[in-house]
Amino acid sequence: GGVAIIAGQCTFDVTVLEIIEGVVEVQGSAGDARLGGDDFTEALLGWVTKETGLKLAAGGTSEARLREACELAKRRLGREPETRVVVPGIEVPGRAPHDLDVRLDRASAQGAYAPLLQRMRGPITRAIRDAGVALGDIQEVLLVGGATRMPEVAQLATELFGKLPQRTLHPDESVAVGAAVQAAL
Repeated sequence: GGVAIIAGQCTFDVTVLEIIEGVVEVQGSAGDARLGGDDFTEALLGWVTKETGLKLAAGGTSEARLREACELAKRRLGREPETRVVVPGIEVPGRAPHDLDVRLDRASAQGAYAPLLQRMRGPITRAIRDAGVALGDIQEVLLVGGATRMPEVAQLATELFGKLPQRTLHPDESVAVGAAVQAAL
């Protein structure tokens, strides 16, 4: 048996642990250092610009404000089935400043996230393979890290492992405690 820990914040990591009588042993680990919560925000940014037809100057103030609004919307969608992406007085080249207000529901967000969720499957499969266990051998799935607050990540874990992931640990504190333990070792 084993425990799969799926972590996502700045990077996406998966670790398969075996815990016997309080002794923890890493059986397999894999990750994608270029996949994290910011990528999901960027996916929403892309969805909003496509949906509205906005052409923002890359690296400009308006793009930064829209990115911040997308980050807030991403977080709200972790708690609510729909939200709005609102940026008052957004400035678009060639147009007068106007208020941006776009409705965003989980289905639209999931469509925007689809390529990222697909990328998550690779590290999960690699960690399980490296651990030498079958998906059915995993007894518990724990989600930690900021991106794991997203319902889409929990849904992916449920689909892959055939069981609901545990969310009893605080997502951010768990990452900090794990880093502290690694540093101590």
